Amino acid sequence: MKRFSLYSIMAIAFMLMFSLTSCDKENTTGPLGPGTPGPDYVLASPDLLDGVVINGTENAEFALQAENDKLLFVGPGNCPRGPQNNQPIMLGRLLSGLELTDLQRADVDGYMAAFRLCVLDNKTDLRDAQLPIIQAANASRLLIIADLRAGTITVVQARAALETLRQATRLAMDTDVDVIAARAALKDCHDTLLASIYAVLTPAQIIKWNIFFHIV
Repeated sequence: MKRFSLYSIMAIAFMLMFSLTSCDKENTTGPLGPGTPGPDYVLASPDLLDGVVINGTENAEFALQAENDKLLFVGPGNCPRGPQNNQPIMLGRLLSGLELTDLQRADVDGYMAAFRLCVLDNKTDLRDAQLPIIQAANASRLLIIADLRAGTITVVQARAALETLRQATRLAMDTDVDVIAARAALKDCHDTLLASIYAVLTPAQIIKWNIFFHIV
């Protein structure tokens, strides 16, 4: 019973520590030194880089809305979510609460460097895979607009055709094998970072980690 009570107290204290700080406070100084996560660093879900097909109208070409080119952010107000609306991870706060040793900090520093390179490489692969899909959609769009201008189809028909093309383009973006592979690789970057950090934790730190992620 004592053991359960002690664990419960630890859980409440640890979760309270994270609830008292929000991701809208900027602080880039963390336990790992410059360039690595501080208390307000947020690790976004990999789907943040997926990109969303937009436009494809009578007056605008198809485009890929992909405003983000990274998965690690710092405040103020940076709690970014991708199309799947997955919850970001308050990574800086987690690492700060774990009270890492100098050796662990050095290890995590290396994992973060590898993570950034992994995201950069696979994000490039993702955009390279998505570009031909957008280009093909715009080529088809031009044919529809040409028919509209030639009077062979009506405005209503053109808009219906563009909507059909828009849906087909979004489907292609979600089913293309190269796009799927690149998105999976980005998720692997994300998961490998967390798994690598977890692997160097002590049993006491793992308890805190599990509390943070609500792992029973």
